[in-house]
Amino acid sequence: MLISRRDAMRGAGLMGLPQLASAERAAADSSTNGEKLYLPELPGSVARTISQRLADRISVLDFGAVGDGRTDDTQAFQSAADAAAATGKTLFVPATGNGYRITDTIQIFCRHVLGDSNYLGSRGRGTLVRFEPSVVADMKPCFAIRDGMYASGVFENIAIHGRENYARERLSEVVRADLLPDYQAFSPGVCAIGVFGLSQPTFRNISTVGVKAGLYLDSTNGHISSYDCYWSGLFGVYCHRNSEDYFFMGGQIHGIFACVVFGTFDHANHNGGFTAAMYRVHMGFSPYAFYQVRDHLFLLRCIGLSGRFDYVRFERIGEAIFNFLPQSISGGLSIDSFGMSWSPIHREFPKPQPSGWITNLPPDILPYEEQQQYMMRFGVVQNNVHLSWLGDMSTIRRSPYAEKPRGIALFEYLACSDTSNLAVLRGDFEVKRSTRPDSWTRYRIGPAARKGDLMVDRDVAPAGNLLAAPEAIGNWSRAPDMAGAARLTSGALKDMWDSLTAEATGSQVGSQTAREPPLAFLEELGANPTVLKLEAGPGRVVFRLPFGDGGLETERRALYLGFWVFGGPIVSRVRLGNGHDFYETYSDGRQVWKKIVCVDQIPASKIEALTVQLQGGVCLLAGVMATLDGPAPYNARNVPRVRGGLALEKVETDLHAPPAGEAAPLPTRPAGYLTVEINGEQRRLPYY
Repeated sequence: MLISRRDAMRGAGLMGLPQLASAERAAADSSTNGEKLYLPELPGSVARTISQRLADRISVLDFGAVGDGRTDDTQAFQSAADAAAATGKTLFVPATGNGYRITDTIQIFCRHVLGDSNYLGSRGRGTLVRFEPSVVADMKPCFAIRDGMYASGVFENIAIHGRENYARERLSEVVRADLLPDYQAFSPGVCAIGVFGLSQPTFRNISTVGVKAGLYLDSTNGHISSYDCYWSGLFGVYCHRNSEDYFFMGGQIHGIFACVVFGTFDHANHNGGFTAAMYRVHMGFSPYAFYQVRDHLFLLRCIGLSGRFDYVRFERIGEAIFNFLPQSISGGLSIDSFGMSWSPIHREFPKPQPSGWITNLPPDILPYEEQQQYMMRFGVVQNNVHLSWLGDMSTIRRSPYAEKPRGIALFEYLACSDTSNLAVLRGDFEVKRSTRPDSWTRYRIGPAARKGDLMVDRDVAPAGNLLAAPEAIGNWSRAPDMAGAARLTSGALKDMWDSLTAEATGSQVGSQTAREPPLAFLEELGANPTVLKLEAGPGRVVFRLPFGDGGLETERRALYLGFWVFGGPIVSRVRLGNGHDFYETYSDGRQVWKKIVCVDQIPASKIEALTVQLQGGVCLLAGVMATLDGPAPYNARNVPRVRGGLALEKVETDLHAPPAGEAAPLPTRPAGYLTVEINGEQRRLPYY
């Protein structure tokens, strides 16, 4: 069969190569079995048959793809991809005028997918794939890269366009503000490329638009690289499964909501996070650069950001560079020589923003007065965290557009030492919870010695109890389930025990073995702590102790609840703001001291009270303590916990502690002192 040279070159992707030599024509005249030979005008080249030349690559056009932008080319693409995987050949997607229309996921098991060039519209035609699925499922990919690219593989020179118009003025149509930061806040949408299984592809010169996520990372093996790509969508990149070792060099990452979104999925014994290296990557024109979502339940802690980010530019950020969950732990993080610019705040929504240079969120997602309060929102920061801003030659600053700017950074908790360097923040940050003393050593060097660096050791100054002071019986109320006497009293362990033994002489309660608390009890609460005596009489009674002042907003974090119980039997529960209960625990009433511990994710945004249902008889309670995220040393009071944290606001002012609400008077003698440096002077503040 005779094939024209032009058709052969087009099918083999050879358009633009040197013209064939006259020697080819001579060779063609002597071709075997009527098949013409191919010989390029290159020194040392050897003639081959056209069929041999075409076999170098497998083109989607060979399997019926049309590429007119209207014909459904899905089956042609899948057949070509399967053939490439079976033969070990490159899957070639030549450029056409209007692109290829794809309506379902193309499963990629071959090792190389190649287009002519990235499609850039009128500025540069190239290979374009239009993804228009008939059924939209969340993170349904146009191309699903499976295990065929294990250890290596390349996907390059292709643009993928979805049909969803994610406009920032319409974000509330696809983002539910009341569910953030849960992943369920975002409406379902497709992605351009998904990486799964053991695949370790390298991407070059890829661009994506009109999709929920440009690149979806859900592989189990990490080691995925991106060179000079333009990842864009509602999210540029979404890392669902953090298998680590991601590398990005050059190119841009952009998102209508966030450039990079990562979650909390449990993989390889850690919950979520994003571990990557970036070099000379342009991120921006987005509300957030890095945004963490809760896409999987976890207990206590999850992973935040780690890796190395060099010469990464954050331009026109609408809300914050980093927005991590309060429970996240970031460590092993180095950000060196990067710059940032704020976006002005557009205050005329739902009118479209006047230009793509304005990227703040609509007020129905985040009110104007709360926008751009911080440049960075961290959870827990541990060791080996280094922030450097253009080699410390450029000054970072609060937003000049915010109504109520509060600082450059917000930390949930600082647990870093001299191995970390945050001096570039110049002290303009807030810490919501107490910090380790050695977290502050590095920041007192030179210009970092400013503004009252707070020295608080959590082990020395216990975290406040989320419950209203449990030892104050006036904070308790009761709701008897049936008629009968019910009482609640408090007193020192020794006195309370003596009264018990007097009431039950000769009983097991009065035995020497039962009266001695275990060593763990004494280590936690001391030799003679205050205990509560609950009496139900002949009936059953429910005692109720509120969280804080009328309930507590929890942001759906993990709750730690612990207390010691003697006698009973009892059933304890936590009453949620929606009227439901959780944390139901049971103690069988044995006459020994027993520690009740519960740790679980709070399934509601508010908790209201601890309830203890006494089934009859008498029981003792001690060390009733509730905290968020993890255990803390027992503290009988819900102060000095400070709502909103300790804000280091102005150089000329002292530490500002927002009021924590009404509380019982503090005792006259403090439990200890905190050492605080304010404006270069050492001061001792009491805590109770």
